[in-house]
Amino acid sequence: MYSPFTGSEEQHHGLHALTQGQLAGATNKTASIWSREYLNEPYEVQYQQISTMFQYEPHSKYDLLAAAARWRWFFYHVAMPHYQSGPFLEGAMDRFVHVSP
Repeated sequence: MYSPFTGSEEQHHGLHALTQGQLAGATNKTASIWSREYLNEPYEVQYQQISTMFQYEPHSKYDLLAAAARWRWFFYHVAMPHYQSGPFLEGAMDRFVHVSP
């Protein structure tokens, strides 16, 4: 399984490059659906308006964005189809029970 703390920068770049073409096509398709369904709402977000609307004062020093970035590869992999397979999960449980103290 891929760990976000191991692997080379080439691996990270390879995964990123793989999705760039798919992302561009999905963005164009989404924009056309949005403009058809929501005539009076712009597809592109005006970030300057949002930043002046909300004045949020954080109560914690925990960096939630950094935490999400650390976990993204883990969640990507556990969303794969074999993690929904009963026999695969039973085997994983058996291995865990035999290895645990």
